[in-house]
Amino acid sequence: MPEGDRVIKVQAAVRQNLFLLRVSNRFDGEVEVENGLPVTAKEGKEHGYGLSNIRQAAVRRDGNMECRVEGGYFVLDVTLPVLRERDTGGKTEGETCLSGKMFD
Repeated sequence: MPEGDRVIKVQAAVRQNLFLLRVSNRFDGEVEVENGLPVTAKEGKEHGYGLSNIRQAAVRRDGNMECRVEGGYFVLDVTLPVLRERDTGGKTEGETCLSGKMFD
């Protein structure tokens, strides 16, 4: 793809107590998505673990991750519940907390 046509979009928002993250990467070509993950023909023992690790991390935190191809973009969506700080003297007992209004 010519350099001038390359685009990566990153969007984030909080809606209904969910943190939503979308990363869209423009590409020209074909991507096969199987079980929500792209199938690659590239070789190498370390290739392709990144997205499955993101999915595992999201699921561990009661969230979700999905991939798809849409209008010339490879789209990655990650959804995580917004956790509220517990009354523990300002500590969060190891939880990652999002608070406040992030995006309209």
